[in-house]
Amino acid sequence: MELKDWINIIAIVLSPIVAVLITMWLTTRNEKRKEKMEVFKQLMISRAVSGTIDYVKTLNSLDVVFADSPRVRAAWKDLFSEYSKANADNYSILSKRTKLIETIAKDLGYDDKIAWDEIISNPYIPNWLVEEWKQYDLVREGQKGFVELVKNATQNTIKNDKTKEDEGNK
Repeated sequence: MELKDWINIIAIVLSPIVAVLITMWLTTRNEKRKEKMEVFKQLMISRAVSGTIDYVKTLNSLDVVFADSPRVRAAWKDLFSEYSKANADNYSILSKRTKLIETIAKDLGYDDKIAWDEIISNPYIPNWLVEEWKQYDLVREGQKGFVELVKNATQNTIKNDKTKEDEGNK
């Protein structure tokens, strides 16, 4: 057999193997991108209302999903350290959360396609939802006041009973 025959045999044998390896690599890459996009979408969805369990789950997945993205993990670490402070500053949290979303967007290739100062920093929040939050806050404050009132009344009743008992023992 000649050299070109050997080359043809090697090509025939290796072509399917190379094709499978390339397909596996592309599939893995696409799956990683899908996971990153899902995290990005969840953070964009919850940027106006971040106090949900889905938001927490999304943040907790960052180290795994973005294991190959040191900038994203550094931005997440900055936000995490801000959340961990006893007296966390809301402005600082908002700033670091925005930076995290922006860093993820850059990692996904959206850095020059969206005006981040307009989009990330200004989420849509309908007026009816803001009003609902205000009503919820009023109800919660009313409940706190009621609990405090009951607590004080109970303490006063106990004091009065003790005073009457002390007077009866004299």
